[in-house]
Amino acid sequence: MNKQSVEKVIVLAAGESSRFWPLATKVHKSFYKMGLGASLIEVTIFNLLKNIKQIKEIYIVVSPKDKDRAVSLFLGNPKIKIVTQNLPKGQGDAILSAKEFISKDEKVFITSADKINAYKLFQSLQTRENESIAVRTSDSANLYGMVRLNINRRVVDVSEKPSKKGEYKLRITSGYILDSRFFNYLDKVKKEHYSLEIALKKYIKDVDVAGVLVDDIEEVTLKFAWHLLNINALLLSELKGTHIAPSASISPTAKIEGPVVIGAEAKVLDFAKISGPVYIGKNAVVGDYSSIRENSFIDDEVLVGSHSEIKNSIIYKGGHLHRNYVGDSIIDEGTRIGAGTVFANRRIDRGEIQSKIKKIKISTGLTSFGAILGRDVKLGVNCSLMPGVKIGEGSMVLPQTCVFDDIEDKGATK
Repeated sequence: MNKQSVEKVIVLAAGESSRFWPLATKVHKSFYKMGLGASLIEVTIFNLLKNIKQIKEIYIVVSPKDKDRAVSLFLGNPKIKIVTQNLPKGQGDAILSAKEFISKDEKVFITSADKINAYKLFQSLQTRENESIAVRTSDSANLYGMVRLNINRRVVDVSEKPSKKGEYKLRITSGYILDSRFFNYLDKVKKEHYSLEIALKKYIKDVDVAGVLVDDIEEVTLKFAWHLLNINALLLSELKGTHIAPSASISPTAKIEGPVVIGAEAKVLDFAKISGPVYIGKNAVVGDYSSIRENSFIDDEVLVGSHSEIKNSIIYKGGHLHRNYVGDSIIDEGTRIGAGTVFANRRIDRGEIQSKIKKIKISTGLTSFGAILGRDVKLGVNCSLMPGVKIGEGSMVLPQTCVFDDIEDKGATK
């Protein structure tokens, strides 16, 4: 079967990321770094250009707050153009922001900036003669846009978060090849959060759109902040060998095992142990007798003080720790954690961990999950954080506090 000739791509990197709290309050979630040190949006774009040679232009749709950041990241690449969605009016409106660049009767591939395997979706979709949508088997109908297919694999119904469980079995997974005429349908619907799904529902009544099952492609989803841990592990799994910058300082008594990256001017002090895959950024410090375990991302200028243990966690720029256990957790920039504070990452009954989204508890699907801290949080000494809690940016937790529930932005414990 001949491949479709699709030469243009729209990558969506706007939106409020409201379900990502306490992260992504200052930047879109796709600009978070992990893995081997690049942001998710950089990985997505790099993979598309590397694996899909026919691509001539990529239009990245961002919010005004991220425009300068996006321009700086992709400066000098003539295939990439930055487009601004001025107000967060849903994915449909974001797609329309790039309408002027897509010619009449031209097909375009549409995906999201955090979909690091988008190129694989592109490859699956372009083998179909018709317009197509990537779909995946799922029983989480209340969390995603869902579709129904007929026996010919044509999409016959689209619903955003259907209320009745079991009514839909396939969810949309951020991969579309659509004709430019779809813009006309987007133009006619109200600009709201679910305008893309509403327009698709109308479009499939008039146009044959195939549903392409992609269950054989690894799942990469970034709906909630804890999904960063899985993506980080996936990216680190690609690391081969040990790469230590010449200017890094490694104590002769330190032990390094497995694939590891250690950046320029970083320091690994006496009797520290690093068990890869692990990434340690520029000017980071791993203190005496500390252990950095598998699938950890330690960003630039992070200080992991002596006698700390970090496991399967992401710690962003400027974080300071000392004598802590941090397991299966994410700590945003500029956070300081007092000595003796522990991030519990397992329930005592080893059951599945829940976390609140907009004050409603949902299942994370994880049995190992610690905490998520926003920017500039301060934790006093000897605090205990229970599994699944989140602490908003600028918050302060007093010494010896046991945190059982989320703390809002700029909150403080009594």
